[in-house]
Amino acid sequence: MLENRRRYIVLTSALFGVGFVLYGSIGLLTMQYDFDFINISNPWLRALAIALLGGYFFSSLMSGIIVVTRFISKRSFNEKIILAIFFVVPMYIVLGAAFYSIPYGIYNFIKYRQLKNNLYSY
Repeated sequence: MLENRRRYIVLTSALFGVGFVLYGSIGLLTMQYDFDFINISNPWLRALAIALLGGYFFSSLMSGIIVVTRFISKRSFNEKIILAIFFVVPMYIVLGAAFYSIPYGIYNFIKYRQLKNNLYSY
C-alpha cells in the first residue's frame, strides 16, 4: 500500500517535470508569437503558463493511466473482456484524469504521509 502510493507520487511528479521542461521549451521558443488561448502579455509569464499546463497535462495523463491500470488489474477475466470490448470507457477515465488528478494527488500524498508516520512510529 505504501509502495503504491510512493510510486504514484514519484511517477506523476516525474511526468510533471518532463511536461514542464518540454512545454516550457516550446513556450520559450514561441515567445514572440501571440496565442489566443493564453491571454498573457508578458512573454515570460506566458512561457511559464505553457510550461505549467504541459506539466499538468503529462501528470494528469500518468495519473489516469495508473488509476485505470489498477482498476482493470483487479477485475476478473470476463470483466476484462467486457472492458476490452468497450475500450472507450477506460479511455475516457484516463482522459478524465484532468479533473481528478489534483484532488487524488493531494489525497494520496496525505495518506502516504499518514502511513509512513504510522510505520515509523513504533
